[in-house]
Amino acid sequence: PLRTPPDCGTFGVSAKLTPWSGNEPATVGSTIEIENCPGSGFSPKLSAGTQNPLAGTTSPFSLRLTREDGEAELTGLTDALPLGLSGYLKGIPYCPDAALAAISEAEGTGRAQEVSPSCPAASQIGTVTIGAGAGTNPFYVTSGKAYLAGPYKGAPLSLAAVIPAVAGPFDLGSVMVRTALRVDPETARITAVSDPFPTILHGIPVDARDIRLDLNREHFTLNPTSCEPLSMDSTVTGSGGASAARHKDFQAAG
Repeated sequence: PLRTPPDCGTFGVSAKLTPWSGNEPATVGSTIEIENCPGSGFSPKLSAGTQNPLAGTTSPFSLRLTREDGEAELTGLTDALPLGLSGYLKGIPYCPDAALAAISEAEGTGRAQEVSPSCPAASQIGTVTIGAGAGTNPFYVTSGKAYLAGPYKGAPLSLAAVIPAVAGPFDLGSVMVRTALRVDPETARITAVSDPFPTILHGIPVDARDIRLDLNREHFTLNPTSCEPLSMDSTVTGSGGASAARHKDFQAAG
């Protein structure tokens, strides 16, 4: 249930003991030495692609972002998708802004979001899974959903990821991260720019280690028609101003 500080060094522990006799309190102290910090730094791993990269056809798209325990926390992601990778929007309603505004981080509201989501089911385009926590076995929340939403921060449309923060008896409400989907007016290349990821929720460090987005709505994600070598170019940001550029090759076939 507890974790050590993320940095190496000497950390103080103190206690003030007050006796029943009414005499002056006594203050005692000790130190903890944190050593062996192999995870310090920031070197996140990013993988992404469509399950079936056949040119000009639809296929589910998956993205996974991970970091090692002890590294700077994940705080944001910008993805320039492969040129020509797009989606069929016809017939998919936006999750209304009013519904998104009703999603709350208030304690005790996450379980209700799992049972009765604020966004209409018709606007769902995928699922979100989050692994969080220190150590070798992060806790996974698998009930997150991804919705198509309307214009946002100057972009013509957006994606809203809604993750109920529920773990056993703990219900910390729901986290909603919105991502602006910018479209280049000349090439139509899509760049997805996320809002900042939360790093603390009701005093509890989120400590996100594994973020997975699956755009698995049937006949939604459309592969490019070109079979030329393409790429997805990403920038991952971390706590303390950390940043890492990631490049992922992509090539359609057939």
